[in-house]
Amino acid sequence: MIGEITYGGRVTEELDFRVLKSTLNLFMSYDSANSDAFRFSESGIYYIPHVKDRENFPMWIEYINTLPDQDPPEIFGMHSNADITFQRNSSQR
Repeated sequence: MIGEITYGGRVTEELDFRVLKSTLNLFMSYDSANSDAFRFSESGIYYIPHVKDRENFPMWIEYINTLPDQDPPEIFGMHSNADITFQRNSSQR
């Protein structure tokens, strides 16, 4: 539903939309939301903190404050060399 509503109008190519939905199925699954061991990247930086009630909500704020200011390529499933290519292409514009 998130893919259809949020990204459906922006992703116009059918194959791109299939890739988007496949990616969302990985990241927006029951296992990712309910497992303490599930991590979105190999480094383990990105995960869904488990907050059972509103009293523990500050834990979310603490977790968000620990995240890096710039996301490394690993969170998108890319090799670290992708960042070098991105920076090189950005500087040539």
